[in-house]
Amino acid sequence: MSKRVWVSLALVFLAVLYSPAQWNSLYAKSPNINTSNWKTYCIGRFLVDLPPTLVLSKNPNIYGKIWGEPLVWRKDLTPKTARQEAMAEIAKWKKTQNKKTKGSMYLGTVELPNNGIAIVRWKHTYSKEMLASQCYFITPGPKPRVFTFLHGSSPDRQAAAQKGVEYLASTLRTREDGAIPTEPGFCFEGGLSVHTGEWRAESAGIVFTLPEYPGLSVALAIWGLGVESEPLFKGISNPLRGGVQRRGKVTLGGGIPAQELLMEYDFMLHAPSRGERFDRPEIHLNMNNERQLHSGKIPFRSKAEALELWDAISRSLRLRPGAI
Repeated sequence: MSKRVWVSLALVFLAVLYSPAQWNSLYAKSPNINTSNWKTYCIGRFLVDLPPTLVLSKNPNIYGKIWGEPLVWRKDLTPKTARQEAMAEIAKWKKTQNKKTKGSMYLGTVELPNNGIAIVRWKHTYSKEMLASQCYFITPGPKPRVFTFLHGSSPDRQAAAQKGVEYLASTLRTREDGAIPTEPGFCFEGGLSVHTGEWRAESAGIVFTLPEYPGLSVALAIWGLGVESEPLFKGISNPLRGGVQRRGKVTLGGGIPAQELLMEYDFMLHAPSRGERFDRPEIHLNMNNERQLHSGKIPFRSKAEALELWDAISRSLRLRPGAI
């Protein structure tokens, strides 16, 4: 049989095997994504590689929380002006009345390691059930930074709360932009908390858009639940929107098992929490077109391009070496 006949038979076979839509999918080529210039971000105790074009969402953007409260890098403050602001806050709270106790909101101050300070006060003007430690943390070294932190506790837990913020103040370090620490600890914007001992509640994340993919939004959220959680997609058999492009198990860097469910431009990855373990928090990664869901606009030239971007981001997510 001649070569021409073999080619003709092959084309007939493919025409029967594939629908027109599948033919389009076969030829929907997208340029390979170049990740050589991507930047590595330290999010909590994890790393992820992301495009240099990303635009951080205004609220939240890159965040890090300990015991449920954010550590906020105050770029507008120096150690000197932080102390001045703390003194102004003390004066304000002394003049503010707690409507429940009829006394002042201010209860005292605690000097913290590295010249930080914590203002102890009632958390609310209408309650005597909760206290707050309003902290100004200072990192040590030649380039000190100021971080603020608000830690709440009940009155009977105040001693433990004070011990906690004193310890936290002693663990903070300045982290330059893009620096990937080699010592154990938890990354947040501008800093690192060096901690490997007793488990504590930590959460971190990043939310961003990519101008080259209009309407697309990407969010990574990591948090320690301290409990065993179930696989997120266990009960999803018929997604409400779009067909399933891919679904199954994946393994993240560090040997962390996860699942992914990829629907019509709505991609999700989930790794369940495994109790009080810093290396096994709850992890959610989402990439979707929610911002233009009803406009009919599609951020990609093809599904292949969407899958390529998803794989480049999701497969880069890994536990930071030395984080634990």
